[in-house]
Amino acid sequence: PTAWSGTSGLSALGGMNFPSGVGHEQRVGKYLYLQKTHFSMEIDMGIDLDYNIPTEFRVICFKARRANNPSGITNSFKDSLFISPSGEDFGHATAGITGSDLMMQPLNRKDWNIRSDKKFMLSNPSTANALAITPSYSGKYACMKRLTFNLPYYSKVEVDPSSNAPADLDTNYVIVVYARSLAKDSFASKWEITTRGTTSYKDN
Repeated sequence: PTAWSGTSGLSALGGMNFPSGVGHEQRVGKYLYLQKTHFSMEIDMGIDLDYNIPTEFRVICFKARRANNPSGITNSFKDSLFISPSGEDFGHATAGITGSDLMMQPLNRKDWNIRSDKKFMLSNPSTANALAITPSYSGKYACMKRLTFNLPYYSKVEVDPSSNAPADLDTNYVIVVYARSLAKDSFASKWEITTRGTTSYKDN
């Protein structure tokens, strides 16, 4: 949604596109029966020469709960994904929020349909010194985490002939990854993500 376009760190993966034809990624007819998207995510930790402290992650998969939002209004999760101790909505863009808030507070299920909420720890590979070429294992926690998500639709949709995308169904899932360094004063930035996705559907 365009309301999320200014969210820092959010990457649009392109959505689904079904051009007319008879190939594996094409369609015959005007309508499709969308089944689900099998989405895989891999988090790889990078070498950190300054700190060798585990990083805590929280990975949340969700989509907007449209029934609780007025027509034409799209809330941004950066301001309303969590519930504060006083019962108010907040997000990672709210002033004064810390990494501990993002890890410990419950999710706002009134405005967001939460598909999954996963927490885990990962370690950075370590090196004997700054000139070492081969990284070594750094401790108790793994250096890589692979996650899979099954994102359901199970609905008949009309395909827009100009964009070749579903025209009458909200297919916008969000997977957000929050990371917190246990050192608190250091950035939790030594990691990267790789993704893959496959959407299944039936046409005429």
